[in-house]
This record gives sequence, structure tokens and C-alpha cells, in this order.
Amino acid sequence: QKTLDSRREAGLESDPTKITDYLTITEAKNYTSGTTIDPLEVASQNSSTQNFDVSISGRTNKTNYFISGNYTDEKGIIYNDNATRKSVRINFDTEITDWLKFGINSQYTERDMSGNEADMSTAIRTSPFNDVWADEAKTDPKPLGNEDGLVGSILFNSVINQNLEISRNLFSNFYSVVDLPVKGLSYRINYSPNYRWRNINNFSPIYQRNGLNRTGSATIHTDFSKTWVLENILTYSKKIRNDHQIDVTLLYGRNQARNEAWEGTGSDFTGSSDVNGWNHLSLAKTQTVASIASQTDAISSMARLNYRYKNRYLLTLTERRDGSSVFGSNNKFGIFPSAALAWIASEESFLKSNPLIGMLKLRLSYGSVGNQAISEYQSLTKQGTVQYVFGDGSATSIGLFPQNLANPNLGWETTTSANFGVDFEVLKGRIGGTIEYYNLDTKDLLLTRRLPVTTGFSSILTNIGATNNKGIEVTLNSINIRKPQFEWTSSFVFSSNKNKIVHLYYSDLDGDGKEDNDVGNKWFIGQPISVAYDYALDGVYQADDVIPVGQKVGFYRMQDYNKDGVITTDDRHVLGTLQPKYRWNVTNNFRYRSLSLMININALQGWIGTNDLLRLDNQVFFPMRATNFLDAGWWTPENKSNERAALTYTNPYNHAMYQSRNFIRIQEFSLSYDFSKIFTNRLKLSNLRIYLSGKNLYTFTKWLGMDPESGSLYTPTPQTFSIGLNVSL
Repeated sequence: QKTLDSRREAGLESDPTKITDYLTITEAKNYTSGTTIDPLEVASQNSSTQNFDVSISGRTNKTNYFISGNYTDEKGIIYNDNATRKSVRINFDTEITDWLKFGINSQYTERDMSGNEADMSTAIRTSPFNDVWADEAKTDPKPLGNEDGLVGSILFNSVINQNLEISRNLFSNFYSVVDLPVKGLSYRINYSPNYRWRNINNFSPIYQRNGLNRTGSATIHTDFSKTWVLENILTYSKKIRNDHQIDVTLLYGRNQARNEAWEGTGSDFTGSSDVNGWNHLSLAKTQTVASIASQTDAISSMARLNYRYKNRYLLTLTERRDGSSVFGSNNKFGIFPSAALAWIASEESFLKSNPLIGMLKLRLSYGSVGNQAISEYQSLTKQGTVQYVFGDGSATSIGLFPQNLANPNLGWETTTSANFGVDFEVLKGRIGGTIEYYNLDTKDLLLTRRLPVTTGFSSILTNIGATNNKGIEVTLNSINIRKPQFEWTSSFVFSSNKNKIVHLYYSDLDGDGKEDNDVGNKWFIGQPISVAYDYALDGVYQADDVIPVGQKVGFYRMQDYNKDGVITTDDRHVLGTLQPKYRWNVTNNFRYRSLSLMININALQGWIGTNDLLRLDNQVFFPMRATNFLDAGWWTPENKSNERAALTYTNPYNHAMYQSRNFIRIQEFSLSYDFSKIFTNRLKLSNLRIYLSGKNLYTFTKWLGMDPESGSLYTPTPQTFSIGLNVSL
């Protein structure tokens, strides 16, 4: 129907009795014979997860140990989306003498994510009259989908091409604690090395059939990273009489991160052989090799004082000094002080005897932290390479050129926060929770600023602008019913955050007395950082409307936001935020005798997102062809929609399509049964439990993509169910 409507609106022949004339040869054959496929079924597989854990632990008077192993085998819902994970953990600590302790926590993990997944974006667009396979045995997927090759193949990359992706991680923490001769004084040293290495290999074999002529290529990629953290911590604790307690902590530490990567590629295996795939790149006619390495270093020092008076008045003073090599030569160090006060009011005599209040604690803090989340060498001028031939027949020379402007003043992004919190329990512990309000001011943001082309560079990384975040977080826990054989408890978590840009460049180039916005980056003073800035849709032009030049019946009408009678770029405005304003989560736990039930509901609200599945002008859907696309309704002379344009809409203003990403999701449930002690004792077990659980059960949303939480248009969120048995010896 889409093809017929689209052709009719374009003024072309649109005869339902001649539908096969508008299809490819393959589509026409399958349409005539009634042969169809479900593209989403082709792109999917049966999903399952197998998880196996084993652990051994023990302790003596001076030594504790714990050893565990895990193996997980996961099959996703998308064809060839498979992964395995192996891990081993060892925890060990021992008291060598009365004043010396030593310990190690170590874990090794290996994850195999080899294989190419089916192409879900192609599956969404594939016609039900396409052929997936080129052979009856269903071993050779058609690379072009059908004769016109508009959509491509769902399975070609998964079946024909090869991929190996294995990552390994070895993390350890070695520590030693020394109790010094002065009472209350101790020294601890931590050393935490972390090794990561990864192999990513890809191979596309020679393929010269079914309308495709490919000469083959292969890539081997290896990367390695090592990070280490060394901390020296000196602590002193002293109680003065009965009312005063002080704790002092001094820290000096260093850390380093080093990364290395190597990659080799080979292309065109014709005339030799591709049977060895990525294991014999020298057989390729064209070979390239590349390598890269980087290193960052950082230093941290801290002093902290904790003071407690009468176990109800608490004070914490902290000052940090941090330095990082990623910043400019003039600004590598930052100093970040903070202070916190707490009052345990429920310990006061006038509240201690109150039967309604079990616990009441008030907290207030103010301080700053630094952000160094940028990659290495950003403050320096980096060199690019270019190959050039001076005259015919000359050798190729390699030249260097500056890729960016250096910024020796690049420094720390600083966030100063003020927090006020209340922790409480009332009604003998039946209701408890936390209420917290925060206000965060961030300055010297690490952002890329565009530069005039006359500088020779397009942008520079610098410290600019200021933002503000404020919000509230509430956690409530309640015991609704507590009987000997039945119990119902609830937990509710709510958070709301509002952020805005306070300053950008402190410039007023247009002289209107207001700081300029950065329209190119969609940054606006007083608005959130991530916003949708675009034209607003104002319905669809109908036949009896006054239609401007360049528009047609069935086209979207843009809102004249500034009321000047014409649609220009000045009518673009902020349509909404791309980040949720509100988050809430509710968990209810029910217990009846040995049977337990948990239900969790999760929600994100107050945000929008772009949904390209609604863009009729998006040529990847080809309205006049038999390709699939989201059937959200479209305008026709019979269906005069005021929400969706006609299939011939060309999007003359190049606007995006937006949709609410609000959702409420039944996130998880778990039903379990604990066998009685009488039964487990007979089996010589300490505990035996059987359970059934499920995740992502149902989502209430108007989002027409696959998942409103991630914003995914093509990849669905899997619904999983599991059954298991927990046994303790």
C-alpha cells in the first residue's frame, strides 16, 4: 500500500492490478507465489543465558581466603550476538605479626564477543517479498538483498565475514597495613595494577558471485593498556575523654595509564589465496601497518580531618591537590577543598525519648571536585602526516603538519557543590529514608570551541563557560505489613534534576545586551546542555489551506514561532530536553511463609528524542519501493492526517522528527521458595532455594523505536526469564 500511495502522490501510475510492475523480479515472483519472510525473525535467534559459579572460602585465626570462578554463556536475541565470559577471583589477607597485615584482591576476566551480528537496521527496511538466501541450502546469503540493492542483506556480514573479538583484564590490589608504635597511628600502602589487552580481527573473503565482486581484505588489531595506582595513607585516631573523637587521614598517591595499539591490514587477495584469513596478511597485494602509544601521569595528595563530639555532632574537613599531565604546562594542578557537617538530632535528650522518631540526622556539605576527563596531549600541538610526490617519478615523501592549536593554559574543570540531606526513621522503623537537595556550579568546562577559519584551525579545546545543576533525591523505605507469616515492604526512589548553561563565552557580538548563544553547538544561555533545537511542527497542510510557495498538500506545516508571517531559521527554538527530568523506581517485596515475590517498576520522564524512523524524506526507506518502514500512518487524500505527512514529503526545512521518550517499565520480578531447615538438614545442606525471575516484562511508552531508555531505533531490549537453584553446603 505504501508503494501505491507514494506513486499516486508523485503523479505516477498506481494500479493495484499492476503491483508486480512496481516490484523487482524477485519481489514480483514472491508476491505472485505468496512467498513471504519475516525480516525480524530472520535477524533474530533464540536467546539464553547460562551462568555457573563455584567458590571456596575459609579462615583461621590470622588468615582469610576466598577463591571463586565463573563461566557465563550468553546468546542474545539478534542473530549471531553471542558472548562468553570466564573469570577467576582470589582474595587473601593474613596477619603476619601483631602490627603487620598483608592482603591481595585479584581478578582475571576473559570475554569473547566474536562474531558479526545481523543487521537490524536492514531488517527493519527489508521487504517481506525479498529473498534472504541465494541457495536452497540456506548457506549463502544474498549480499544485495534484491536486484536493485537498495536495502542490502540482513545476514551477509554475519555469515560470510569473520570476526574475532577477545578482551582480557587482570586487576589486582596489593595492600599492607602497619600499626605504628604511636597508639592510633597506622600506615597503609595500596598498589593496584590493572592490565587490559584486546584482539580484534576481521576478515572479508573473496566474494565474486550474486552481483558482488569483492577481492577480500583482512585486519588484525591488538591493543594493550596498563594502569597502576600507588597510594600511601597515614591515619591517626584518638579519643579525648568521653566526648571527643578525632580522625586524621593523610594521602599521597600517584597513578599512570599507558596505552599501546598495533594494526595491520591487507586488501586484495586475488591471484594468491585468502584461505588463511587474517593469519597471512603478506598474501594480500596491498599491506599497511600502523601503531600508536600514549601515556598519562597524575599525582594526588589529600588531608582530611574528622571530628565527632558526643556522638551526635560531626565535622569533616578535606583538601585535595591533584595534578595531571593531560593539562597545559601552566595549569596542571588544582586544589579542591570541602567541608561537611552532620547533626544526629535523634541523640538529643529532647528527641531521644520521642516514640515516633527512631533516627534523625541532618547533613550539610560544601566543596569542590575536579574533572580531568579528556584524552592525553590535548593541550599540545599534535602533528599529522601527509604523503606527497614532488614531480613525476619522484619518491613519495612524508610531511608533517600541525593538526591543532596548543593551549598551555588548559586546566581543570571544577564543580562546586552544596548538599543538604536528611536521614530518618519513624514509627519504630516502619518508615525510613533519605531526602537530599543539591546545587552544583561548574566552571571552566572542558569544551571544544569553534574558531574563525582565518586562524587555519576549526576549533580548540579550552576552559569556557559555566553550568548549574540542581535537584532533589528522595529514598523511602517502608514496612507496610509485618505478620508472623506475611510481610510486605516497599522501597521508592525519586530524583529530579534541572541543569542550565549559565555562561558560554561572555560575548555580546550583536550588541543586544545579552550574552550570545552558540547556535551551532545548540548551547543556549539559561537552557539545559542537551536540547532539541529545531522547527516545531504545526500540523499538515490540507487541500483548503493557504499553502505557501514551495509547500504542497500533505506537507508538514512549520510553526511561525516569532509571528513575523514567514518561516525562516529564526523560527527554530528549544523544543525540549534530551535528558530525563524525572526518574523514579518502586520495589515491592512480599513474603508468605517460605514464598517470596519481588516486583520492580522503573520510569524515566520529561524528555524527548529524535526518531528517524518517522522521517518520510529519509531515502533509506525509499517510499516508492517495496521496502519496509515504520507504519505510523501517513497523509493521503482519504486519510487527511494532521500528524503525519504524505509519503512524498521532501522535508524542505531539513528538520528532525521528535518524540517523547517517557516510559514506565515493569523492570523485574522474582519469585522464590526457600525449603525448610528440616528438609535441608535431611539433605545435609545449609540452604536450598529455587527461583523464577524475569526482566523487561512490559514497557508503557509512546516511543515508536525499539527502546525508549537507550533511544535505540533498531536494537530491541531483550525480555529475559530465568529459573535457578541456589545450594549452600
